[in-house]
Amino acid sequence: MKRNQSILTCTIMVVLVFTLFVFSPAAIYGQEKMQPRVERAEVPLTDPSKPALVKAGLHIGSITVTGYNGKNIIVEAQVVERSERTERELREERELLRARERFEAAKQKEKEKHKKTKGMYKIQSRVIGLTIEEENNEVYVKTSWLTQNIKLDIKVPYKTSLKLKALNDGYIKVENVEGELDVNHLNGPLTLQNVSGTVIAHSMNGDVTVVFDKVNLKKPMSFSTFNGDIDVTFPKNAKFNVKMNTRQGEIYSDFKLDIQAPATSPKGERKNGKYRIKFDNTINGRLNGGGEEVLFKTYNGDIYIREKK
Repeated sequence: MKRNQSILTCTIMVVLVFTLFVFSPAAIYGQEKMQPRVERAEVPLTDPSKPALVKAGLHIGSITVTGYNGKNIIVEAQVVERSERTERELREERELLRARERFEAAKQKEKEKHKKTKGMYKIQSRVIGLTIEEENNEVYVKTSWLTQNIKLDIKVPYKTSLKLKALNDGYIKVENVEGELDVNHLNGPLTLQNVSGTVIAHSMNGDVTVVFDKVNLKKPMSFSTFNGDIDVTFPKNAKFNVKMNTRQGEIYSDFKLDIQAPATSPKGERKNGKYRIKFDNTINGRLNGGGEEVLFKTYNGDIYIREKK
C-alpha cells in the first residue's frame, strides 16, 4: 500500500513539474520568440518607365534598400529583438541633450516600472502596422508602432530616389541604387554601397560610409555626423570643391587635393553692441579643378576621402 502511494506521489510531482515548465512565462515567451511576424507587399508604380521616389521612416529599427532588375517596389517588415543601449550611447545621449535631470528621471521611472512588473513576463507584440501608399511614382512606407524594433527590407528599381529616416537603434543600408539619395539616422550608422547620383547623408551618432559608382555633381552634396567617421569613395575623375571640418579627428585622402590657404585676417562685425572676429576652421580645396560643393563634417571622428580603384 505504501509502495503504491509512493508511486502515485512521484507521478503527481512529475506531472506538476511538466505543467509548470510548459505553461511557465519563460516557456510561453520562448515559444512566441520562435514565430516572428513578417509583413510583405509588392507595390506597382504608376509609370514604371519613369524613376520612382521612395520615402520611408522608422522610430526604432533598421532600413535596407536594394536596387534590382524589376518594376515594382517590394517591401518587407518584421519585428526584431531590440538591442541593449550601451553605456557609451547613454553617455553621448546625456552630453547631447545636456539634461542630466531628464536622464535621472528616466532611470527612476525604469526602476519604478521594474517594481511594478516584478514577477510578470512581457507579452511581445508582433503587430507591425505596415502602411504603403503610391501616387504618381511616389511611394510612402511607414509603420504605426513607436516602440517596436522594426526591420524594413525594400527592393526598388535601380533608378530610384530615396528619402530615408530612422531615429534609434539599427542602421540604414542602401545598395545598387541611382538617384537623389537623402539618408538620415539619429542614432545609427549609414552605409551606401555602389550608388550613383547625389547623396546627402547625416547621422548624429554613427559612421557614414559611402561608395560611389558614378557621381552626379550638378547639385551640392554633404556627409556629416556628430560622433563617427566619414568614409567616402569617389570615382577617379570626380570634380568638385571640397569643404572639410572635424573638431576632434584627422583628415585623410589619396586624391591630390588642391588645398586653399585659409584667411589670415578675416573681417570682423559688430552685432548687438559686440564686435566679433571668427577664424574659420574649415579646410577648403578643389579636386580635379573643382565644381559643385561637397561638404564633409564631423565633430568627433575622422574623415576619409578615397579614390575608387
